[in-house]
Amino acid sequence: MIAVLASCVLGLALYGVLRPPAAPATGAPHAEELTQAPDQEIPDGENQAGDLWQQGLEQTEQGNWAAAIDDLEGALEQSPEMSERYLLLARAYREAERDDDAAEVLRRGMEATGSEELRLPLKAVESTLKMPEDQRTCLDALYRAATSGEEAAFSAALEDWENGLEVRDEEGNHTRNPLWAETGNLVWDGERFWSDYTGTNLLLWGSSVFYGEISENVPNGAGSCATVHTWYPDSGAVGYLRLDGQWENGVAVGEVAFHDRCTDAADAFTTYDMTATLDGTAEEVIVRGEVTMQLPRNSTIHTFQLTIQDGALRQEPFRNGVVSCSVHSSCGVYLAVGDDSFSMRYQNPYPWGRESPYQEPWLFLNFSYGY
Repeated sequence: MIAVLASCVLGLALYGVLRPPAAPATGAPHAEELTQAPDQEIPDGENQAGDLWQQGLEQTEQGNWAAAIDDLEGALEQSPEMSERYLLLARAYREAERDDDAAEVLRRGMEATGSEELRLPLKAVESTLKMPEDQRTCLDALYRAATSGEEAAFSAALEDWENGLEVRDEEGNHTRNPLWAETGNLVWDGERFWSDYTGTNLLLWGSSVFYGEISENVPNGAGSCATVHTWYPDSGAVGYLRLDGQWENGVAVGEVAFHDRCTDAADAFTTYDMTATLDGTAEEVIVRGEVTMQLPRNSTIHTFQLTIQDGALRQEPFRNGVVSCSVHSSCGVYLAVGDDSFSMRYQNPYPWGRESPYQEPWLFLNFSYGY
């Protein structure tokens, strides 16, 4: 999330609430009144509920969130079975900086309607309220680093975030920190989590962090996604793959750049950079990729050049299954392919919101070396 800089937060979207159309001048009924026969008298309570809902919508359109709350509460009392009314009322409470009331409304809605569409919005509110101070500190640092575009700052913040997330249990095994609030599939705007955000901000999912243009909590536009693939508990360092480019409804498309990195400056593992073209499908196959792999050894960096074409590793640079360092002609360092290097199909190893196409995605472009 380094290559793409975005300096403004564009706004917060409703929790997926679809605004019903205003009644036309001909006096046609609202959507909730269509079950009434045209010539049937509508009870006063239902007229009042419709009026309160419409008044609440008008207040929210004007940004009068505090004024909208009374109308939306009244409309909800008249129609407690309609989940979208809980969503909009919770939104109004959040905009009025009353997150505790928003959480109560959404819990009430879950109990009254059983609607699954309330679950993620409730998670966003509860995570905002329950997040411990150390988690907020790490998240704020990650947010600032992502917005600044400074690679060193982002790497350090990502390492701190991962080290806060991973803890040892009573048996000494590494596990997720049970004290940290859930953040998966939520957007952080610097103050709160949101479950249905449209704009430019920080989005979290699994071990991935995306910063860029978002539509309803899905990458959609220019952005940068970093996925942690290795955590080294002894040093606290993390290895991660960053993908810079364009997304369409959560799918990386077109011209992109991959950057494999480790936060430990003394790390002796291979890193790589690749400029690539993706095929535009949900499989994110690499149509063309130019790869530069680097292997640091004894203060010397050995470099290897590879090419991916139509999802396959090109065999031309290899002789007897190895390719030599392209910088030092007589150093004797070489890269050796694995058993499936030429048969596997090369895709984005960490697609957003979906399982990796590889059983061990961290082994993507991971070859052995010899001297």
